[in-house]
Amino acid sequence: MLLAVLLVLLLGACQPAPAQPAPASLAIMNGALWDGSQLIADGVVILRGNRIEAAGPAGTTPIPADARIVDAGGGTILPGLIDGHVHNAAEPEIRRKFLEAGVTSVCDTGAGAVQLRQYQNPQEGLPAARAYFAGPFLSAPGGYPADTDDSARLGVGTPEEARQAVQQLAAGGADFIKVALDDGRSDEPLPVLSTEVLQAVTDEAHRLGLTVRAHVLDVRYLDAALDAGVDAIEHIPAPELSRQVFELWMQRDLPLPLPRAYLDELQRLAGRQIPLTPTIEVLERRTCNAVARSEKERTACVRVYIEALRQYRLLGGLIALGSDYGSAGMAAGLPWREMEFMQQAGWSNAQILTAATSNAARACGQAGEIGSLQPGYLADLIIVDGNPLEDLTALQRVLTVVLNGQIVIGD
Repeated sequence: MLLAVLLVLLLGACQPAPAQPAPASLAIMNGALWDGSQLIADGVVILRGNRIEAAGPAGTTPIPADARIVDAGGGTILPGLIDGHVHNAAEPEIRRKFLEAGVTSVCDTGAGAVQLRQYQNPQEGLPAARAYFAGPFLSAPGGYPADTDDSARLGVGTPEEARQAVQQLAAGGADFIKVALDDGRSDEPLPVLSTEVLQAVTDEAHRLGLTVRAHVLDVRYLDAALDAGVDAIEHIPAPELSRQVFELWMQRDLPLPLPRAYLDELQRLAGRQIPLTPTIEVLERRTCNAVARSEKERTACVRVYIEALRQYRLLGGLIALGSDYGSAGMAAGLPWREMEFMQQAGWSNAQILTAATSNAARACGQAGEIGSLQPGYLADLIIVDGNPLEDLTALQRVLTVVLNGQIVIGD
């Protein structure tokens, strides 16, 4: 009897597990499709579970028999937008506002300990934009940011400390690493990471498969970031913003030539083909407001940044969208003013859409996961009323938001 029981148990253990039913699929159709690289006049996107199964022309993309049909109503289907540079967006209520505006992902480029705990232990409730985070800045001991508590900064003074800090952040779940190359631009400069320490950060991060993003407001530190092999630059570094520069720009309607040495630095950045997140809105609110003595000077300051971004475009550079929400009083939602600055600098609607999708995903270390409608990517997408390639304001008319394969806003 015992032998018979053992035989039955053994045979049962050898049987294959019952097949699990495939997750239901969604077929989104009756709309134009911008998959991240091309516009298809009549497109279809097939979602299964939380991933994209197929995307392409309606005539050649089979619809699964079990698919629930979602009518795009003649709008445009495109990847969920990404705000690639935010702060203090851990609260679900804040990320809900981003989601309602079609921003399905945000990337926190400098979260302190409290924000990290909130990200790692999300509250139950309404769906909110998914979040990726860097954790605290890696900076020189006593370095940038100086106007905050130590929880927002990890000081590293030696290569070994740098490696340990990267390992600590990786173990804590950081999605990418953020380094600060900023001396505070004051009469008493803050300490800045040495080249050896910066190199140790990037080497260790890359060994662990993490992207490194460098905060660079002064063009003098751009070489150090590029030499170390960082993967993205935060903020467009400024040329000299002296009183004489303001006076010259206020006297001219047309942009003035930027210094040759400055353009050479932008050329080097453009040549690396790594994303630059300009964040001109926060530079307008902080830098320009701080140094300008009048509204004319403030306007001239913003024009300098726009001209720098225009020149960077002419040099063939890449941009990623990021608002710097949480650091200068911007509202949560679509980073529309940042998009307007990109338009003023001559970037096309297609380039701006790419900045807000695949380029922002790359800056956040999420290339291959979000930012495009391709098989295998996370099923985050939006439907808007109109064609944003022709009229970017269509992004302000969000009809439907799909997050993780689920319709969370709209029918």
